[in-house]
Amino acid sequence: YTKPYSTLLGQLVLAFLTAGFIGVLALMRQLGSFRRIPRFLITDPSSTVRLPAPATEPDVPGTGREPEGVTS
Repeated sequence: YTKPYSTLLGQLVLAFLTAGFIGVLALMRQLGSFRRIPRFLITDPSSTVRLPAPATEPDVPGTGREPEGVTS
């Protein structure tokens, strides 16, 4: 499998393929990184629209018992 790469032309082809492989890895890393995009809309202070309040967890009354199989 490595015999074609023993010539000068084979070494150049191998260098080209290696550079292409590294280039594709660098491109994938760049595409995978998350960059914040600046907002183009700003909050209007005179707007009557308000953001919803954050959801709270419902109050579940406790029975005072430990789950079955749990010992203290």
